[in-house]
Amino acid sequence: MRLIFTGTQVYGPATEDSDIDIVVNSKEAHIIQRELEKTRIEIYKTEDQDSYGPDSGFYFDIGPLKFNIINAIDDITKEKWKRATEGMSKLKPISNRKNRIEIFRTFFENC
Repeated sequence: MRLIFTGTQVYGPATEDSDIDIVVNSKEAHIIQRELEKTRIEIYKTEDQDSYGPDSGFYFDIGPLKFNIINAIDDITKEKWKRATEGMSKLKPISNRKNRIEIFRTFFENC
């Protein structure tokens, strides 16, 4: 399983409330989901995540840690997540969430 860590935990600025974003492909997301169901860890979606579609991914919590599993629909999309994260990592951390998302999307679309 090849995981790609992304989000503010990687490129900042992480806060107390920041989740841990992990990009995986569909097969890997289903494996993670099945394993979590075996342990009875609750899986949920946020309204924002739900807006991306039924297979966009899911969240789960382990103690105080919140994980966001992002389901990349194919290897090309997964590679775009990786390259956009690398691009963001080269920048000074962007505090404004809206600006951070816009810049990430620019990197993502230009990969």
